Amino acid sequence: MFEIDHPPLRQLYDLNRTLRQRESLLGSGLSPGLERVGLCLMSDLFRSSWSPLEKPVEAGDWCRPLNTYPFAVTGGEDTQFGLLVEKDRVTAESPVVLTVPHSGGNAEASNFIVGENLIDFLCLGYYRGYFSLEQLAFGFRDTLNAHLSPDWKPHKADVYIEMIEEEEQAVLDALIEAFDLEPSSYDLETFLELQDRHKPKLNYPPDEE
Repeated sequence: MFEIDHPPLRQLYDLNRTLRQRESLLGSGLSPGLERVGLCLMSDLFRSSWSPLEKPVEAGDWCRPLNTYPFAVTGGEDTQFGLLVEKDRVTAESPVVLTVPHSGGNAEASNFIVGENLIDFLCLGYYRGYFSLEQLAFGFRDTLNAHLSPDWKPHKADVYIEMIEEEEQAVLDALIEAFDLEPSSYDLETFLELQDRHKPKLNYPPDEE
């Protein structure tokens, strides 16, 4: 059992609940809340503690780092986002880990650091949302470029980047306003440095023989 002391994550849950309630009243029939931009929170309520023995996404257990707290999925292929657990705590400074179980690679190749912390991660979805971040496992540079530039255009059929429609943009706008987000400042060099800084901390499950 470890402690979750993370006010921004609590705020994210509150925002999601507000968006879902608003859409329920409107009767839009669309995916509720943050799910629309590829950020499906694991539960409706913020939690102050969590046990690693809980396995909310069993299909990804083979590659999900043991020292992460999974807080969201994209809604596709068991791709999930987690917060790095350090010293038995998750805090506002915890890096965000993306786990892509269907990457076709080993556990290390299936995980990426996608934010120095939650706010940094949310900035990475400023233009494209979060669903397409799983494409880092299949086209690292193209996927990163797509999330860093509003002018990016697809040119390779093997990298699928979801384009944001009007309904999704409304959700992103609400997220941007709530957290006062700005476009991510990463480039390829600094994003690779982010990987080097935090990926060695990940504790992968043992290989099954």
